[in-house]
Amino acid sequence: WYKGLALQTVEKVPPIRLLCMVYTHSNRHNVLRSIVETYAPQCDGFLAASNLTDPSLGAYNVPHFGPEAYGNMWNKVQAIWFYVHQNHLMDFDWFHIGGDDMYVIPDNIRKLAAQHPPKRAWYLGGSIPNAKNPKRRYCGGGAGYTLNRRAVRLLVRRFASGDCPAALASDEDVRVGRCLEDAGVPCQDTNDDATEVRYHHL
Repeated sequence: WYKGLALQTVEKVPPIRLLCMVYTHSNRHNVLRSIVETYAPQCDGFLAASNLTDPSLGAYNVPHFGPEAYGNMWNKVQAIWFYVHQNHLMDFDWFHIGGDDMYVIPDNIRKLAAQHPPKRAWYLGGSIPNAKNPKRRYCGGGAGYTLNRRAVRLLVRRFASGDCPAALASDEDVRVGRCLEDAGVPCQDTNDDATEVRYHHL
């Protein structure tokens, strides 16, 4: 005997404006197209920081110091945050950044962000111990990490002051973590109540 489905109360997604960002380059625009056709439209805004502008893919040339190379990721990511701070800071409430090889469920980020009041800086992601100093943790870059507007302001201010200097380096996630933690904004534990990982580094 088929009883049917009971009416369920649908949880409303908080009205949070989320900008999703990926770092990429022109040789990966074929991969970028997969993002544009899957999760990017679910974000309130999408930016692919590349070395070649293609508006159909949300890709824009964001110049940075040094070569377009994995070993120069720290300089590239600093340039992205400067660009976003200058052009989009007031357009969005939260900002998620990662590589062009990640997959994002934007509603999950919005629901998590809604649990963090906007009157302080927040740095959310998958917390990983620093290999050189296990007492320090950072939000791993594999799944990307998420900052609110206050955290972006703080991060860019520290970049501009020289507190987190530019360098030819690939470990941008470790360096962002150190930069924010030194300013009193550590990577938050984002596992759910069952200790399941929300930001999976693989």
